[in-house]
Amino acid sequence: MLPKRLRQNGLERPVQAAVAVDIANDVLNEWFGPETTAKSAQAVSLKHRRLCIASLDASLRHELKFREQELLEAVNKRVGVLCAEQLQILL
Repeated sequence: MLPKRLRQNGLERPVQAAVAVDIANDVLNEWFGPETTAKSAQAVSLKHRRLCIASLDASLRHELKFREQELLEAVNKRVGVLCAEQLQILL
C-alpha cells in the first residue's frame, strides 16, 4: 500500500534515492570500516541514476573507481531495483 501511495504522489524515486544513498554508505562501511568512511568517503546523492560519493582520500577514490561495478551492483541488489548505473566521485 505504501509503495502505491508513494508512486501516486510522485515520491517513489526520491525515496528510492534516499534509500540507495543510505545503502551505499552501509556498503562503504562494510568494505572500509566505519572509521575510514566517516573521515574519507560518504555517499551524498543519487540523481539521474548517478550515485555521487564524496571522498577526500586519493587512494580510497582509486579503490572506489576500481570497484565501481561491484558497488553499483550491491546497491541495486539491496534496493531491489535498478536505480544506480554510474558512479561519480567528488573531491
